[in-house]
Amino acid sequence: MADRDRVYIAGFGSLMSLTSALTTFPDLEDFHPARVHGYRRVFNHTAEVFCTFGIANVETKETSSVSAVPREGSSIVVALFSIPRSSLEAFYNREPEFVIKDVVPHDLESDEPMPQKVAKMCTASDDERYISARYGGSREAFLAKIGQWGLERIWDPHNLLPCRVYLRHCVLAAKRFHEEAHRSFLRDSFLGDGRTIGEYLEENADILDEVPPEVVAKRYGGV
Repeated sequence: MADRDRVYIAGFGSLMSLTSALTTFPDLEDFHPARVHGYRRVFNHTAEVFCTFGIANVETKETSSVSAVPREGSSIVVALFSIPRSSLEAFYNREPEFVIKDVVPHDLESDEPMPQKVAKMCTASDDERYISARYGGSREAFLAKIGQWGLERIWDPHNLLPCRVYLRHCVLAAKRFHEEAHRSFLRDSFLGDGRTIGEYLEENADILDEVPPEVVAKRYGGV
């Protein structure tokens, strides 16, 4: 029976790292792999936090974080964990650019659905919804903020590349988390041009040698 005082989160990027998850949710419990059907990962938006931390490269378009995008026949392996319902505000504050949806995770081994663990997951959005949620509907405030980094938009489904420090973190975190999570991240994560992250890393293997700056060493350290 579900605990009404707790809610599940399905993490598929940085939250596959227990260390990173604990920075926001020190009271998390039941951290384990699961599968979510009907979605794939896409690197399709610039995360403001990457610009704030100085790890986004606007010139090369290596600014992107990842979101879950609906895709029939696809699935992703996630880190499933529960947090106190009182910590939901911290989750929404950590993930302001997304549309948060409820999903039914499936057991990784049996693929049986687990409706008792319905989880909140970050799915793709667009600039208009982000402006409404983050900037009270003020496009002027939005453009003033992102303009300091030379940006004109956040969501861009076709033209971005992953932030190098963030991608390294996700790959290493998935590898440490679970073998199938690692395979899923390489196979079921995509760039806007259709390449998988596995294919992208074959061409850019040096990304895994990136050293995160001290300001994000714990949050994006790959452990």
